[in-house]
Amino acid sequence: MCNNKIELSVIVPVYNVAPYLERCLDSILNQTYSVGEIICVDDGSTDSSPDVLKKYSQRESRVRVIHKENGGLVSARKAGIAAAKGEYATYVDSDDWIEKNMYEEMMLAMREHDADIVTSGTIRDYGTYCVSEPEHIRPGVYQGQKLKRELLANMIATDRFFKCNISQHVYNKIYKRELLKTYQMLVDDYINVGEDAACAFPCLLHAVKVVVTGKNYYHYCLRSDSIMGTKKKDELERHYVLFAALEKEGKQCEKQIPNILLQFDFLRYHDLLLQRAERVIRFGAGELFPFGNLNENEKIVIYGAGKFGMELKHLLEHRYQIAAWIDKSRKPGTQTIDYLERILFDKILIGILVSDVVEEVKRELEQRQIDMKKVLSVDYRLLIKDSGFQQL
Repeated sequence: MCNNKIELSVIVPVYNVAPYLERCLDSILNQTYSVGEIICVDDGSTDSSPDVLKKYSQRESRVRVIHKENGGLVSARKAGIAAAKGEYATYVDSDDWIEKNMYEEMMLAMREHDADIVTSGTIRDYGTYCVSEPEHIRPGVYQGQKLKRELLANMIATDRFFKCNISQHVYNKIYKRELLKTYQMLVDDYINVGEDAACAFPCLLHAVKVVVTGKNYYHYCLRSDSIMGTKKKDELERHYVLFAALEKEGKQCEKQIPNILLQFDFLRYHDLLLQRAERVIRFGAGELFPFGNLNENEKIVIYGAGKFGMELKHLLEHRYQIAAWIDKSRKPGTQTIDYLERILFDKILIGILVSDVVEEVKRELEQRQIDMKKVLSVDYRLLIKDSGFQQL
C-alpha cells in the first residue's frame, strides 16, 4: 500500500463456520503481504461466528464486519464487493485457508503485468492429507489473441470428461476490483450451485490480460459436516438460471472464442451429473448412458464413493447386481481395491467425474492387471452426440 490507499480487499462470506473461522482469518492476517482490508460478511449466522468476528475486528483494524440477514453465498459476496475499497479484490471462503505467501506472489504478478486477473491452482484439503489441483494451462501472461485462442478456448477441455484447465472457482484468483464487482453483481442470488462459475468465467471472458501462476496456494477444505450433498427441491431450476446466464455470455463471444458454448455444455453436464444424475443417466438395450456398453445381467463394480459415486450406486443397485463398491475413503459399505482379487465381476464403472482422477484410477487398475475392456467411465463422445441433452 502507498499513500494510505488500500491495494487489496479480501472478502470473507461467513455463515455458521465458528470451528473453522479463526484458522481462515489467521491465514489471511499472517500473509507475508499486508492485506489492506478484510471484509467479513456475516450472512445471518446462528452459531458463535459473530462472536469470533467481533473479537478479530476489535483487535485488528483491518478486519471490517458486515452483518446481514441470511441470503446465501451470492448475496454475501455482493455485499462484500460493494463495500470493498481496494484497487484489487478477492474472496476466501470462511471454512478454508490459504498459504502464507499466496498474496505476496500473486500481487507481484498483478502489479508487474498490470493484469486484470491473476489465477492459481487449489489444494483439496481432507484434514489428514492434501491433494494439489493445479491449473492445466501453461503459466504465463495471456492477452490479445493468445488469451482468446490459448486460454479462453481451453478453459474446459472438450476432448475428455471432465477437466477444468482453468479453475471455475473465484477464490483462487485476484481481480481488479471493478471487473470483479461488475460481474459479481450480475450473478443471480437464486443460484446456489455453480455460483463460482457464474462469476469467474464472465470475468475471464471480459479480461484484457490474465496471468496464470502455475502455483497452488488455496486450501479448499472438505468437511464431513458440509451440507453440500443436500438436495433442494428447486435445485434444477437454479441450475437452469446458471446456465442460461453462461449461455448468454458464450453467445456474445462465440465468434472470437472457439468451443466456448461446447465448454459450457460440458460444465452443464458435469453439474447435472453431480447434482441430478437421474436426469442424465439413461438405461437402454445393452447400454448405460453416458458410460456405454453395459448389460443388465452383468455383475458390476462401482469405483468411487464421492457424491457422484454414491448417486450412481443408488440409481443402479435396483437394476444391476452390484458385486462391490470400491473406494479409498473406507466409507461404510465400501471395500478397498484389494477386494477385486476375491470376487467375480463383468464391468467396473468409475463413478468419478474429474478426468485426471479417472486416469489415476485406470492406471491403478491396469497395474493390477485388470482387463481394461471391462472398465467404463463417463464417455465425452456420447455426451457430444446426445441430441436429447438440450431438453434436460
